[in-house]
Amino acid sequence: GKDRVAVKEKEKINKDRIEGDVIESIKTILSLWKDGKFNELYDRGDQKSRRAIRREDFEHRMRKKGMGLASSWETLRGIQVDVESATLAYATVRIGFKPKKGGETIFRTETYRLPFEKGMWKIGLQKILQTKL
Repeated sequence: GKDRVAVKEKEKINKDRIEGDVIESIKTILSLWKDGKFNELYDRGDQKSRRAIRREDFEHRMRKKGMGLASSWETLRGIQVDVESATLAYATVRIGFKPKKGGETIFRTETYRLPFEKGMWKIGLQKILQTKL
């Protein structure tokens, strides 16, 4: 009985740590996006999406987008993390988007798949490129 409790405790500690790490990764990714640091944002992309789009194309498409992220306090309105395994999590994030030509902030809830690759939680770049208002 005691061993099972110890295993459950260990799983909970790992899950809490993973959730914290995923939240930090999402905050970093959104910060790079908001600051227009698309080169660094590309490095946060998972292997699959980096194979699908070249760095230059990703940067170009991000610059052309008609919207960006809202000011700091509006950018992120909550993160819900679902840990699937030690190497896969889903983050459901409420984000504030701002049209580049002015206008109201629009809040959208997006779910991002984050695989753990090379010691870091990564994000699908296509999902970021496909975000529309």
